Amino acid sequence: MQPEEAFGEHEKEGVFTVARDGFPNPESVQLGDEFIAPSPEGDEIAIRVIEILPDAFKVDTNHPLAGQTVRFQVEVCSVRPASAEELEEAQNEMDHEGDHDGACGCGHEHAH
Repeated sequence: MQPEEAFGEHEKEGVFTVARDGFPNPESVQLGDEFIAPSPEGDEIAIRVIEILPDAFKVDTNHPLAGQTVRFQVEVCSVRPASAEELEEAQNEMDHEGDHDGACGCGHEHAH
């Protein structure tokens, strides 16, 4: 999967410096530590410490795999025929392709 289809492009704006006093127990913070912090909009975001500076920490809010092409290696262990219920559900999804705003509940936004 290309970055835009997986974890997104690495955004330079996602890397910034935070003063040491912006962290609880700054003396115990280590390289690679991850924290949940409020964003300017009030949402929670994950931040990862990528550099320890004398008076601050450089952090990254990008996913660790952002900007990378992701490849999956899978092994099919078994195959079985679809149940009548699964076939009906798949047919129903195909019949309603494009009928919604992209929020289908399948974990990401797209048009069916």
